[in-house]
Amino acid sequence: MDPKILASDVDLDLKKYKVKKEDKLGVDISDSLTNVVSGDTLRNIQINTLQKLRQYISKTFGPMGSNTKIISGNDIKNISSDYSKDGLKVLKNIQFQDPIEASITEELIEITRHVEGKVGDGTTSTVILSSYIFERLDLIQKKYKIPPYKLTALFDKVVEILQKDIMKDKHECTIDDIYDIAM
Repeated sequence: MDPKILASDVDLDLKKYKVKKEDKLGVDISDSLTNVVSGDTLRNIQINTLQKLRQYISKTFGPMGSNTKIISGNDIKNISSDYSKDGLKVLKNIQFQDPIEASITEELIEITRHVEGKVGDGTTSTVILSSYIFERLDLIQKKYKIPPYKLTALFDKVVEILQKDIMKDKHECTIDDIYDIAM
């Protein structure tokens, strides 16, 4: 017998989604029985999940960010808590019951790990920017009726242009640079 997860308006089985009348954002998806979600339903869930993650993680942002309490444990006797200002640590400990939201969180964790590996920090910025960029791209797609594959190609070109622009201003780090940053 498969365990079931109950989410507000959706009765979820781990193998298939059986959705009652509307999804969480009011999109009519009655009588659907599938483990695949696409179109407006997926887009709405993605935006909603990214907004929630941005809201949770943004509290840790920057040098003046605050600690977030992370509680773990299965029952009252086994509860432990920890405090962290590390965006990636907080992100890893956010648990969604909905498998779609959980998978979006896992994708964002992979992106932030990549950023942390390349830059050494910036996980909170990555979550915040991902949310805003995704929302904006969704608005652009709807306003100009651009197919997703074309919007992705345009976005890739913009990223390439920005990368080239950033790279032309780069220089090797010197001891004077480190001193200027530290002071």
